[in-house]
Amino acid sequence: MLYTVYDASRALISGYTVGTNMTNLEIKAQKDSSYAKSQEYKNIVKKQMEDEDWASATPVSFKVGLEAPPTVFTNQKTGKPERVWMRTIDVNYNAPHYFLAIKGLSFLIMAVLSLTILVLAFKLIARFRNSENIFLVRNLKLIRRLAFCTLIYYVLWWTITLIEVYFISQSFSIAGCNIDLVSTLELPSGLFEVPFTFIVYEIFTIGVKMREENQLTV
Repeated sequence: MLYTVYDASRALISGYTVGTNMTNLEIKAQKDSSYAKSQEYKNIVKKQMEDEDWASATPVSFKVGLEAPPTVFTNQKTGKPERVWMRTIDVNYNAPHYFLAIKGLSFLIMAVLSLTILVLAFKLIARFRNSENIFLVRNLKLIRRLAFCTLIYYVLWWTITLIEVYFISQSFSIAGCNIDLVSTLELPSGLFEVPFTFIVYEIFTIGVKMREENQLTV
């Protein structure tokens, strides 16, 4: 979870920096016609267009069948061409600008949620270490916030990814390769983390109630 958001956040920050530099170069080209016609500026523009294509791409996992065409690479160890079958690739797709804006905002929210989850987890561990009885209402509230932050994170991730898969399926296809939705959505980890946090929350709810009942009995 954290690495996914870190990688996406780094890409967004890098994209913003590159965009700012490109804007400055465009202003320079408008003021200096000789620079605008130079090979250096043309190469920069070409590289920028390639970077934009990469930035708008998304990683997709595929189920590779017998009909899937191999990709030929040169093996640097032997110097010979080798055939490989790509199971995960970055695919560029056509999407409305409003969706790209929503995607960027969603990644920002996910980054905040990830940091919140990290802070809550460390705070919870510190309280466990410094308390004789962990079944306290304040710990229960932390676990509840942790559970809902995890749920919201994965709901955002799954929703954005499902929409991306839809756009990709409309404009991209490879013979013998079908999109592996389970791997693309990272369902194994998400389907484990979300229920697990809520199970822990329910266990602590029972523990807090039992502790309160014991105090009333005494």
